[in-house]
Amino acid sequence: MSRNAGTLIGAAGFAIGLLIQGHSLSRAAAELFPEGQSYRLLAMLISLAIFLVASLTRSPLSLTMAMVGVSIGLSLRFGEASASVPSGRLS
Repeated sequence: MSRNAGTLIGAAGFAIGLLIQGHSLSRAAAELFPEGQSYRLLAMLISLAIFLVASLTRSPLSLTMAMVGVSIGLSLRFGEASASVPSGRLS
């Protein structure tokens, strides 16, 4: 299989997955990220950038793990961390 064919199959799978489970992802993002649309947009853009850099460097990182890390970081930075985040250990 050529590289272009693999890229096309991967992009098609990503698009289909987004169509099928996109509403679940947006609901999960609303739960994970700090309140406010600007924080959510910032978190999604940072997560996407981290994921793309990891992909380009061939580092095994899922978009979900990037989103969780960014959400915890933003929550700690803006003082909206939930009680389940051990902020004493992270600061």
